[in-house]
Amino acid sequence: MNSILVTQNDLNKFQKLDLKNHFESDVYVYNNRLYKILNPSDNYIKREHNVEKMSELSHPHCVFPSNKLVNEQFKFIGVEEEYLSDYTTLSKYLNRHIISYDKRLLLVDELCKTGDFFNSVDLSYLDFHSGNVLINNDDFKIIDLDSAEFYNFNSSVFEYIRKDMISKNLTTLAFQIMLNYNLNIYAIDRDNVDKLLYISNKKQKEVVAKVFGNSDLIDIRDYIDYLDEDYMQTVRRTLKIRDGKNRINRWLLWYFPKRWFLWIRIKKISWWWIFL
Repeated sequence: MNSILVTQNDLNKFQKLDLKNHFESDVYVYNNRLYKILNPSDNYIKREHNVEKMSELSHPHCVFPSNKLVNEQFKFIGVEEEYLSDYTTLSKYLNRHIISYDKRLLLVDELCKTGDFFNSVDLSYLDFHSGNVLINNDDFKIIDLDSAEFYNFNSSVFEYIRKDMISKNLTTLAFQIMLNYNLNIYAIDRDNVDKLLYISNKKQKEVVAKVFGNSDLIDIRDYIDYLDEDYMQTVRRTLKIRDGKNRINRWLLWYFPKRWFLWIRIKKISWWWIFL
C-alpha cells in the first residue's frame, strides 16, 4: 500500500462532500477518487495497521482502501479509495424503488456471504447498515471498511459480543430489505414491537426480537423463508407504512428528482383547472 501526501492546499482543491450523520471524518472527491480525512480523536496507529493489512484483501462487493493518506509530518491521517459516483445508498434506494421479492432474497444472501468472507479473514466489521451499502441495479458495494478491525480475541466473551453485534446488524439489514423500506428501528416504540410479535409465528418472533432488542445469535439465512411477502405486507400495515403513498412518491422522485420543479408543475396544472 502506497502513501499519498495530502496538504491543506490539496484539500482546498478537492470537492468536499456534505454527508449527513458522518462525523468520524471529512470526505472529499478529486479525480474520481474518494479521500477520507479522519477525525483527530481516532486511534491512528491502530487504524493504520488495519488499513495496511486490508491491502491484501479483495472482494467483488467490498471497497477496501487503496492508499494511505499522510500529512506533511508523514503521519497517517486517512485513506484513499474508489469513488462510486453512479451508486446510491441502500437506505435511499429502498424508499425509492420497488424491488422484486427474488431480488431482495438474492441481495440478503449475497450480503450474508460477504459477512462470511469477513469472518474467514478475521475481519470484524460492525457497521453493517443500509447507509454503508451502495447499490446500482444488480450490483452492490460495502463501504466504510477502514473502520473495520482485524481481531484475535483470547476471550470467548468478547468473541460472542462481536458475533452478536454482527448478527444483529445483518438481521436488521435483512429485515429492512425484505420490508423494502428503510425502517428506522429506533423509532419503533414498544407497543408496535408487541404488535409485531402478536402477528408473528415462532421463527418470525425470533427475528423481531433480534431486530428490536437483544436475543440469542441467529443466522438470518435460516429465517429468510419466514419473511415472505404476505408477512412483510402485514408488517407494513401494522407499522402503518403506506404502500400506495410510497409507490407514488417513488414514481414522482424517479421522474421529478427536483422537488421544487415538481411543485411548479403541480401549481401550473392547478391554475389550468381554474379555466376549465
